[in-house]
Amino acid sequence: MGRGAAMLLGATSGSWQTTFSQTLNARVYAGFATYMLIQRIDAALLSVSGSKVRITFEANTTDPWDIEHCYIGQRDTGGDAWDQLASPAPTRITFSGGSNGFSLSAGQTIRSDEITFAFDHTASHLISVDNGNTGTTAPRGIGTLAGAVTYTKVADGEATTQNRSGYGTGASALFGINKIEVFV
Repeated sequence: MGRGAAMLLGATSGSWQTTFSQTLNARVYAGFATYMLIQRIDAALLSVSGSKVRITFEANTTDPWDIEHCYIGQRDTGGDAWDQLASPAPTRITFSGGSNGFSLSAGQTIRSDEITFAFDHTASHLISVDNGNTGTTAPRGIGTLAGAVTYTKVADGEATTQNRSGYGTGASALFGINKIEVFV
């Protein structure tokens, strides 16, 4: 099929670009079963906007990591540090062709499906992870990273909640996310 035919079929040109990337080098707390984990990544760490997003997650080297649901949204700067804006709405992140979550063995990574989401690199984003309810669920991480803050709470099913309450004071750390790519 020639280039003209591809254009007629609605093919779009563009490319995937990395907007955020970190080497995860620490074993973080390995007791996240039944926890909501909210990872805030501030705009200062982001470099490119795009119309689609895909995220790479990493389990720590000694424990598995299971999640049930995962969403991305923009931080609501008028609320608590872990609150999401209503628009753009928090968007479900899927894996392996549409699954809501994943189960990683120790040291494994997984890249999400490509998700249609208006990713604005000038805004801080929240990635909300509803961890599995069993096991020693544990992401790999970085103990201290300015511009990345992790909030946790024993909870279930708050990944899409916009106005949350009861989360502990965040730690300046990055848990489980080693790359965010956007389609431009």
